[in-house]
Amino acid sequence: MNIGIDASRSRSGGAISHLRGILSELKPNDHNITAVHVWAPWPLINQLPNRPWLIKHSPEKINQNIFLQLFWQLHEFKKELLKNKCTVLFKTTSSSITHFAPCVTLSQDMLPFEFAEMERYGLTLGRLRLIVLRLIYIHTLKRSYGVIFLTKYASRKIQEVTGKLPNNRVIPHGVDSIFSSMQNKPIKP
Repeated sequence: MNIGIDASRSRSGGAISHLRGILSELKPNDHNITAVHVWAPWPLINQLPNRPWLIKHSPEKINQNIFLQLFWQLHEFKKELLKNKCTVLFKTTSSSITHFAPCVTLSQDMLPFEFAEMERYGLTLGRLRLIVLRLIYIHTLKRSYGVIFLTKYASRKIQEVTGKLPNNRVIPHGVDSIFSSMQNKPIKP
């Protein structure tokens, strides 16, 4: 089985840490995985581990402005997935608008569903952006075969808007191993 990962819109620390963690811990032989293909911008590609089964892609359009990124997702990405014989797609963000099935989407951004927080933006472009993101997220989540939420709160809050999403699970972020080596030291005021 070949897995495709759409990290083309992942630019924040959380998304990058999450993806690096998954790829560092993955044991493909245990799951009948032949190859994992990751599509991501160059800064993220450069942070991913090198593994013989990991194939990294960074087309020029996903390293450009938002309009070229969206054009690539809508019109070119599915062809790349099929060319590389990917049988399932993992989306690292709900803002991925690629139409490929089956796919599993990781929901990481709650702000478009926090109406009280949106009120704080007033009538601004920031608020309009959140409204557009909410519409994209709803569309993506409803088309996904499976959805991963980071918390029970996120699962409940988002499904109040989307309706019940089949095949959803709560899988919290792990704690990076760097923190296990830290000693308990008292905090000085």
